[in-house]
Amino acid sequence: MPKAFERPDDPCCPVKVYKAYRDHRPSKLMCRFYLQDIKSPSSDVWYSETAVEKVR
Repeated sequence: MPKAFERPDDPCCPVKVYKAYRDHRPSKLMCRFYLQDIKSPSSDVWYSETAVEKVR
């Protein structure tokens, strides 16, 4: 299983990116990872409750 480590000086730190994603997704969908973004968010929630569709 791959591991991600925090890199405090890197703006693209995988831990910081995940924490920002976690803080801005709908609270009732805490287990989903692939959510669609909201184009013009009007609150602290940046992602919709709809999962990203699979490309076939």
